[in-house]
Amino acid sequence: MFSDIVASGAFSFSGVAPGKYVVTASHENWCWSQESEQVDVGGDKDIEDLKLVQSGFSLNVDVSHETRATIASQDGHPKNFSLSSGSNRFCLKHPGIYRLAPHGCVKFQQDEFTFDTSHPEALTLKATAFLVSGEVVISCHHSNARVSVTSAGSPVPVTITMNGVTEFSGSHDEGKYEYSFWGVPNTQYVITALADSGPLFYPDSRVISFTEAACPPAVEPFVGRMAMYVIITSCIQFCDYIIA
Repeated sequence: MFSDIVASGAFSFSGVAPGKYVVTASHENWCWSQESEQVDVGGDKDIEDLKLVQSGFSLNVDVSHETRATIASQDGHPKNFSLSSGSNRFCLKHPGIYRLAPHGCVKFQQDEFTFDTSHPEALTLKATAFLVSGEVVISCHHSNARVSVTSAGSPVPVTITMNGVTEFSGSHDEGKYEYSFWGVPNTQYVITALADSGPLFYPDSRVISFTEAACPPAVEPFVGRMAMYVIITSCIQFCDYIIA
């Protein structure tokens, strides 16, 4: 037996035979704090105090890879949550437009996704790239350390930080740098550590690739040490020979 809910939220059933029943509310885009209630119909009195309480609006998210994300309404503070691989369902307390931003080691087809409770549509997040990261450790005076990444001869955008700070140009006595870039499986990348002056790097470059559609382990670190130069000179003696 079904009953439609009118705009005021009221519903009714008529001609119900005596007995025990479970009344359940159903709406694919709503969530409930009390979705069903058991009633006992009998006697000559109507049941009028039955309440089924909507608690919010359902957000359905299909994700190709597990990730973390934040979600925020237009006038609310961002909230952090986790998304499991597959289907995810969340309850949003208030109507409006929400913005979902995934973050972590998986890059999806968009940096931000929009969900409108008045026009609810499931969100689909598909991975397009994975974060590749590593370290450069320099134990001597140096200047303008950086990392170069190329793929098939073309430069790849790379982010490098020193102690979590991106602005660190100039001279430093020592330093630990972290770099990262977005990579795709079955692609070869050449990573090179550089500095304008100071160290030599061991190794001077690495060639890496990964096959699984998942976040790869960190690249083995580059180590920068004070350069040692050996200068070899040769002396050539010119002799004049006198032929008598």
